[in-house]
Amino acid sequence: MAVTKGQVAGDSRSWSGFRRSAILLSVIQSCRVQGRSVLDFLRRSLSLAVRTRSHELSLIPVFE
Repeated sequence: MAVTKGQVAGDSRSWSGFRRSAILLSVIQSCRVQGRSVLDFLRRSLSLAVRTRSHELSLIPVFE
């Protein structure tokens, strides 16, 4: 996992690399806990971000 984390974050020895890595790992863990596809979430996030609608997608569960 350390190799993957380093590759994903770029330079994980820098503060910004560490921060990016921590955010990405948090997203991955949240998706897994909620039973959501990580790739689908990331694709949808990027799609909405391009259209400046990223606020429409959240990892916060909605209980009805």
